Amino acid sequence: MEHLRSQELSPVGLFELFFDEGTINFIVNETNRYAWQKNVHLGLTAQELKCVLGILILSGYISYPRRRMFWETSPDSHHHLVADAIRRDRFELIFSYLHFVDNSELDHSDRFTKVRPPLVRMNRSFQQHAPLDEFYSFGESSCEYFGQSRSRRASGRSGQLGCQVWCGTTSSGYLVWFEPSQGTLFTRLGGGLDLGTSMVLRFTDVLQERGRLPYHIFIDEVFTSVQLMSILRRKGVKATGTVRDYRTERCPLKDPKELKKMRRGSFDYKVDECEEVIVCRWRDSNVVTICSNAAGIEPVRLSSRPAGAAGARGQVRLRCLLQLYQEKAGGMGRMDQNMARYRVRVRGTKWYSSFMGYVLDAALNNAWQLHRICCGDAQVDLLAFRRYVACVYLESNADTSSQGRRGRWLETESRFDMIGHWIVHQDKRTRCALCHSQTNTHCEKCQKGVHAKCFREYHIR
Repeated sequence: MEHLRSQELSPVGLFELFFDEGTINFIVNETNRYAWQKNVHLGLTAQELKCVLGILILSGYISYPRRRMFWETSPDSHHHLVADAIRRDRFELIFSYLHFVDNSELDHSDRFTKVRPPLVRMNRSFQQHAPLDEFYSFGESSCEYFGQSRSRRASGRSGQLGCQVWCGTTSSGYLVWFEPSQGTLFTRLGGGLDLGTSMVLRFTDVLQERGRLPYHIFIDEVFTSVQLMSILRRKGVKATGTVRDYRTERCPLKDPKELKKMRRGSFDYKVDECEEVIVCRWRDSNVVTICSNAAGIEPVRLSSRPAGAAGARGQVRLRCLLQLYQEKAGGMGRMDQNMARYRVRVRGTKWYSSFMGYVLDAALNNAWQLHRICCGDAQVDLLAFRRYVACVYLESNADTSSQGRRGRWLETESRFDMIGHWIVHQDKRTRCALCHSQTNTHCEKCQKGVHAKCFREYHIR
């Protein structure tokens, strides 16, 4: 993280840690190859692909019932930033042929072979730039999809149609590792373990490859079991998670019905001395069962909780492992919340276009998390961050041959909009747009050379 702080990267620079030049060129080559196999000369360039990505990002916070409305001349829907960046029919043609793998090299034992290469690239980049953290969360997320696909199902407890994705995040919501679920038929399981346990162990292997210990993982009740806690303890990984009653290995705790009749804060627990695993059942507004190989019931602190009457609150004795779980286990929820706010809304007919929208949202979430760490007081919120990336991609990669007279007007309008202008270093010296002397810095959005001392004046006069 120190090298990122020293570079003072803009939002676009942080986003391109994941969608770097190699990834962009890879998608361009595979898309052109796929179009050529269909006897279509597409001629896609990296500049055009960035325009497409900019439109996908923009669709998360500006959404129309039909995506073609971006290009309509009607004053209630026309969006000049999109219309001046790329022609409508050209966008539709590129989007219909967007591809991520050579069809002659498909692995038919992998349901997600159509997106496997960029998935591997993203996982590698996410792990390379992940911030150091002691606490991690593991759970399931969902990629929305409403078409016909063998991988489509009602995913997660929300019942949304789409693809289930296993995810490991930091406590702040940075996505470190993800893998789409293929079910037990397409997933190699070892040692008689169930699918959820196998995925948790794969995530812990990824963390241990980074070589920095200790790690403490918080696990959702869908995956937690006494067996999993024992395995993780032997691997040297701390873990805590809520657990369903049938996965407690018949631990002789008080019955939930009996515990529910007792006062709030009552609990019962048992410790497996051999495996060093504790199972605790606690009475809150409901009965919660939690399992850990790293925390115990002591120390106890008082916690303020709702107490029945409107606005009334009471003091409840909160056990150590419950307090730790409540404070540190929110990484998955934070990531899901960030990605759901401005989710890519442009959908294609192919199932994997929706999954790549999910990957794009994940990369933007991770880039924003790095921005919050690196920029301190100068940080912007997630919406401003996504707007900046979308605007820079659409303006700096626009097809100037199709803009006509609007080109200079668009440049002037964006210069004074006071949104997302960042001064960045450049290797080649150019003329300052204000004082016309040599400078080695420029405005990333305007793509004009400008001194730091001239930066403010250039954007207001």
